[in-house]
Amino acid sequence: MKQVVALLLIALTLVVAFAALTGGGADDPLPSPPVPDTPQHRETIGVLLPNDSVVGDQIRNGIDTAYLLQDTATRPSLVYLNGTQNVPSDMVAVITATDALSEEWDAAFESPDIVHLAVASPGYAASALEGVVTFSTPPSYEIASLKSLLRQHDAIAVLGPDTLYTAAYIQALEDAVSGHVVSGTYSSPSGELASLRSLLDQKPGLLIITGGSDVPAVVAKAREFGLTGPVLVSSWVGEDAGTMNDPRMEGVYTAKRISDISSHPFYNVYSVRFDTSASVYAAEGYDAMMTLSRLVPQSNGNTVYISGWYMDKTYEGAAGSYEFDISGCGRILMQIAQFRSGSVVLVDTYAPPPSEVVIGVYGNAEVVRGATAAAEFINTASQISLPGAATSGISGIYGAKVRILPLESGSPVPSDVVAVVGDLEGVVTNRPTVQTVSGGEYRPGDWSVSLAPDEEEGIVQLIGILDSRKVYGSHSSNITLLAPEGVVLSSSAASLLEDHGYSVETVSYPLPLTKAGADALFSGQNRPGEVILSFPAGAEDLTLLLDAARMSNSLPTVWYVSGDVILGDPKVVQSVQVYDYLAASDIWSSELGKSKPLVRDVSLFYSKVYPGQSMTGVSARSFEAVVMLADAMSVSGSTTPAAVGSALKNLRYSVDQSIFSGSGISFDESGNVVGPETMLLQSQGGTMRVVLGAGDLISVAERQM
Repeated sequence: MKQVVALLLIALTLVVAFAALTGGGADDPLPSPPVPDTPQHRETIGVLLPNDSVVGDQIRNGIDTAYLLQDTATRPSLVYLNGTQNVPSDMVAVITATDALSEEWDAAFESPDIVHLAVASPGYAASALEGVVTFSTPPSYEIASLKSLLRQHDAIAVLGPDTLYTAAYIQALEDAVSGHVVSGTYSSPSGELASLRSLLDQKPGLLIITGGSDVPAVVAKAREFGLTGPVLVSSWVGEDAGTMNDPRMEGVYTAKRISDISSHPFYNVYSVRFDTSASVYAAEGYDAMMTLSRLVPQSNGNTVYISGWYMDKTYEGAAGSYEFDISGCGRILMQIAQFRSGSVVLVDTYAPPPSEVVIGVYGNAEVVRGATAAAEFINTASQISLPGAATSGISGIYGAKVRILPLESGSPVPSDVVAVVGDLEGVVTNRPTVQTVSGGEYRPGDWSVSLAPDEEEGIVQLIGILDSRKVYGSHSSNITLLAPEGVVLSSSAASLLEDHGYSVETVSYPLPLTKAGADALFSGQNRPGEVILSFPAGAEDLTLLLDAARMSNSLPTVWYVSGDVILGDPKVVQSVQVYDYLAASDIWSSELGKSKPLVRDVSLFYSKVYPGQSMTGVSARSFEAVVMLADAMSVSGSTTPAAVGSALKNLRYSVDQSIFSGSGISFDESGNVVGPETMLLQSQGGTMRVVLGAGDLISVAERQM
């Protein structure tokens, strides 16, 4: 499957999410290895799919792929069912797709002896029988994410076919909002317009459409009938890019799961309990499942199986175009059916978990100091702040500790080192590496990760942040580009900013930077609210510049730093949010003067990556992030960089800074995540404008579907 999703970030974020969900930590019992001679079952797995359906064909393709890849001596039998009749007597699991077929199966069979897995069945997921494994997001999740929008309307109308999905959507609305909900369901297409007229006669403030044979035509009719208020189509409708890009959908809103746009599968981790001894964690993203399946041994006992899937859609996001593969869902469903029913095929060799993870570090004292401090933080922290979860890091899964081993330039990589970080010039190794570089350059080579995203793309990200600040009333039009002498900034940086109405001044300073030199830079700059975009030569320079700004009382509202500066000491930045303009997110964040490193900020950014080439687009913004990234790569057993993801924009924090919002993530007044994973998009001339669902509905980004 061709994806530009960041395999390494997925491993990082989902593993720490897994540690949180399972209470992972050093004191947890280690998983028991599977018994090598576990008898393999040859029972039958049935599949009930819709005929003449794109979704059905894609799931069938995935199931067939999973089946053909398995050992013919151990795999179960596979049969495609034409209905609920003539079911094989030895069938131990069934996979169904669509609300209608999933409900039909339950009506015919309520046998606990047959495991039921349902996909592409969001309405059915809202009322599935206990024990059924559903791979669909029920409407209640979507409604919970959009409460702030829904509260703005006293009367909400819902139009859609008389299906389980529409019924579940209406029920979720009635449970979530205090306003009046009126419904117009129809059993045949001929009744659609009559239902629409009836709804509009009641003067709703918001019209929600959950389905139909021609949604753009219905929207056009609603306008023709006098509707002036907003129209929202459910995420099930919004999945169809062809529908959303129809000119008649201009101005229409839709809900979208975060992973569909931001490529952050962490927010789509659902837990399904089979019984007291087993769990399945469904993680959105087939690549995530493939990576994490190496982290957790698969067996028929009390271990955990991790998997996931994507819809077969292609979207344009901050990371570029990437694809979602519903056939991957079929492969996963097949494997879970085997896992749950006992027809398990072990896909990996069990190895005892390590007690220590040794990461080698090449580089100067700053690099070594930063990596060592990062390891200490990871090893001692009971919680690492991540959106919506408390975690204990990658090592929390196995109870392993991270140890930093400083290495001299030119020395070989010791055999006990599982990953390497730092200045890797001349280093030859087949182990995972995270290469920290400066000056916007990267060294092409196998298995390397460069921390030098593209400058022009970074300026575009910065402009998005600056423009969004206008909404908050904290906008400043004066920008200072602050850089050492000899550093040549691309002309496009200043011109792009000026084209967007910003006044740009370039200020240079000599190296080496001294305290007196830094103080002189700010002696005459007392313009509150000014935005500074700086290109310091290192963390020490940044510290001097920040101290000088504080002493002169000219600290800007926001300070942006070039992406190739990694802060080695978490105490160097205090009482100010320092943003990395290339990732549009802060490197460090402070609360009451106490600096807190944001380990979550392993921003994956900008470019496409292919196996065997350096990951020029991956951007880790702190040494904690660098060490955790290397740790994740080593634990996963993968040295080949596979993909990249996207950086979040317009970050905002709750009081304790444990929850943040961005393009697709929002939290309520109490700091709780609104959602868990839905955002709002609006169609504008073929472009989907991303808007937040947190009260003020701020536009934060524009992306082409």
